[in-house]
Amino acid sequence: MPNLGAGVSRQTLSSATWAGTSRLCAIMAQVVSRGPNNLESWKPLAQRADCILDSFNAKHLAQLVVYISKSPFRDSGFINRLRARAMATATECDALACGGLLYGLQKLGACDITLVNHFRDVMLSKLDSAKTCYPLILLLHTYANARDADACMAILNKVSSSLDTLVPKGIEIAKAAIEHNFEPTHNVSQVFRDICSRHALVKKSL
Repeated sequence: MPNLGAGVSRQTLSSATWAGTSRLCAIMAQVVSRGPNNLESWKPLAQRADCILDSFNAKHLAQLVVYISKSPFRDSGFINRLRARAMATATECDALACGGLLYGLQKLGACDITLVNHFRDVMLSKLDSAKTCYPLILLLHTYANARDADACMAILNKVSSSLDTLVPKGIEIAKAAIEHNFEPTHNVSQVFRDICSRHALVKKSL
């Protein structure tokens, strides 16, 4: 049995040289959770991702971006290519992929208003594909930081119907973005406070 407390083995890391998109994302997930989360580990992983970047579909690209955002690897050229690939796959995205791509690229410093607006219509049309509040919170964080009140209201409406899947960490992420970008009297702030109050009642009744 593998020692789950140990870091990812050199053998596994070296196998990334021939990995496809799914396998590469699986290795990255292991490195994020188990380590070693250092440049020596991430450089060959990122190089392999860069080599096969055009093969990533929206789902695996979103995973890739999120994992890279949790790593110490920050090559500007690679990050720009991730952004370009995200732009190219936008129409393929469901809510989870939209949320992962935008949130991850934001953490990588590569999410500007052009990218946010590029995803906006797709994102709004795919909100119903969200099975939990997780992708909705990622999207809310992005569009609150863009101060797009209409988009935020649409996302909050969907969050309101999925309160049983809203977790405290999600509330914290959304709260920080909303409080930073909207006045307390703004509709977005008021609706969010109402959702928080209703969420507390839902959890209390469980």
